[in-house]
Amino acid sequence: MQDKIQSIVDAINLCSRKKLNLLNRWRVRAISKRVLPAEIYRHYTRNNQYLSELTWIYQLKQAFKTSQPLPSSATMWHYVKQILSETMQLHALMFLIQLTIENEGVKEAMPYVEKSSSYRAYRLLLDYYAGEADLEHFLHFYKKAEPKKKQNRIGLIKCKFVSHYSDKFGVDLGLKLCQKAPFSQTQLYSALAPHFSKITYKEAKKLLKSILQKYPLVQEIDHCEACFLTMAFSSDKNAAHAKDFAELFQIVTAIPKTAKAGDFRLRDCLLLDIARKCAGNVEQSILCKKAIINPKLKN
Repeated sequence: MQDKIQSIVDAINLCSRKKLNLLNRWRVRAISKRVLPAEIYRHYTRNNQYLSELTWIYQLKQAFKTSQPLPSSATMWHYVKQILSETMQLHALMFLIQLTIENEGVKEAMPYVEKSSSYRAYRLLLDYYAGEADLEHFLHFYKKAEPKKKQNRIGLIKCKFVSHYSDKFGVDLGLKLCQKAPFSQTQLYSALAPHFSKITYKEAKKLLKSILQKYPLVQEIDHCEACFLTMAFSSDKNAAHAKDFAELFQIVTAIPKTAKAGDFRLRDCLLLDIARKCAGNVEQSILCKKAIINPKLKN
């Protein structure tokens, strides 16, 4: 495996050259034939993918990930530091840090985080502490992750943190966290979702009523009643009650057609969830699919 990894690093460095002459093309092709499975080799050479740095970065990541036993962080760094292109080395280093966090721990990953001098490395730490609901360490590294850059990614990490924090410490602390910087009301949905995905429809109705009375700001979540009741309804292990279905169906179909959930209408997405739950009830399932507007979601 070490010979294979060294060959992949050599291919990265060859492909990183501004001009890849015929001799070096043949060298990369020879490496491809030696280290890649026959089917992948044919695909890469047919489309000239074997001449791309990113192709070989991907192969390096796969080699690290699938090696048995997994290489140590020091072993991976031995190969990563040989990569001549700063951009490609950073790609590989981010993966090294991620694997090290997962398999050896944050302490062992820290020298490589500091070595990278990249906000992306600190975001890997944030993502880890989000999964642990560790507020102290999350806040410690937050500014180093340069949250004003590529804010969508930071937003997802904050949602993950709030979700795990609320699940671990309770809905009250989760909602209160959303009122403190660097979090915001944007994460309210994430604070509630873990709780509604574990309870019955009837329990969800009671919980939502209690939360809305105690935390009126939850009403700022668009169509919160429809979203959280559908979540509880579709995850409830008990058979759907006809009365509950009729009530929820009315709530969801009242959502304006202009309300969106990503690229689709919100009501279509919720109706699809309800239809899946009611798959054993032909009448209810048909009723949901008839109410779905997007023909692609009806099938």
